[in-house]
Amino acid sequence: MSEAQNSTVVWQAQELVNFPGAVIEGEVGVVPSSQGAVLEFDGQSDGLVLPINPIAGWTKFTVEVIFRPDQGGLPEQRFLHIGQCHGERLLFETRVVPEGTWYLDTFLSSAGGSCTLMNKGFHHPLGEWYHAALTFDGSRLTNSVNGQSELSEVLKFTPIEGGETSIGMRQNKVSWYKGLIGTIRATARDLDPTEFLPLM
Repeated sequence: MSEAQNSTVVWQAQELVNFPGAVIEGEVGVVPSSQGAVLEFDGQSDGLVLPINPIAGWTKFTVEVIFRPDQGGLPEQRFLHIGQCHGERLLFETRVVPEGTWYLDTFLSSAGGSCTLMNKGFHHPLGEWYHAALTFDGSRLTNSVNGQSELSEVLKFTPIEGGETSIGMRQNKVSWYKGLIGTIRATARDLDPTEFLPLM
């Protein structure tokens, strides 16, 4: 789906499980939380696939996720995957380390180039709510946690066309996520951190 450059796509929990054409793996639940109604994933077999790519055709974007990674998950968890399964795609991942913390790993691949931003130097406690964002301003890719930029790199990028969106797992049903996911928002411009979704 191609969107105008001023577009914004916002997904909430109840909307996601009722999304037309959505495929639900396992028993993804909608549960109450301090962030409102959110999706719950068991880290083993829960996932959701939407037949849509919210950033298709965009030359600039910001993708945001409100989420809570919990104890007991896999070392590598892909909690948001947009685009193709193995080709052009955008990924949000948690990397869980033995001392019970996690760090953000984001990846963007297109016909123009690809970039991994793996935030090994920025560890965060599990079991708490976070805001993560990946922003592309037309030349530079930046990721952040709770509004604080962590890594950034220049990237040659061409818009991603087609594909799907998986939540709580990689599109080929591996790297399951354990935790909660609240609001997901995609915006067709590079947002300033002051414009990010708020944590409640």
